[in-house]
Amino acid sequence: MTMRQLVKTLRLPTLGIATLALILVPGCGETAGPVIDGSGDARVEDVVDNRVEWDGETIELSGEVEQIIAPNAFVMGEINDVDLGGEPKVLIVDVAATQGLELEQNVRVIGEVQSFVAEEVERDYDVKWDGDIRKTLEVEYEGKPAVIAKSTLAIE
Repeated sequence: MTMRQLVKTLRLPTLGIATLALILVPGCGETAGPVIDGSGDARVEDVVDNRVEWDGETIELSGEVEQIIAPNAFVMGEINDVDLGGEPKVLIVDVAATQGLELEQNVRVIGEVQSFVAEEVERDYDVKWDGDIRKTLEVEYEGKPAVIAKSTLAIE
């Protein structure tokens, strides 16, 4: 039975179609993925502290370049944080690597959160690191949350 036939059979008003769809269609009306403050923007702390919740989600994340590991890999912290050594930071793998970055530069990335595995990132995104950089990434970030950025833009 189609939705129209069901509405006619139940003699629901037109407005009832939308309501019925929300009830009968699984997932309809639900928000996909986590939402922070209703803005759709994530914070570095959110990604680091709730990595299971964010895994596989495409997010928009703003932060400050804390460390540049390679032209296509850097560490992001919160904008204007006072680094006392305990602030959360997240690895960003910029698969496009379209612009050079500077330390303490504010950037906005759009990408997918995933648990970092150097071998998988190299294979899946055609990223290559020399032995020393790959070793550093494996020791410091293997199994931790990372954002595979498809877009990285400097912001003011």
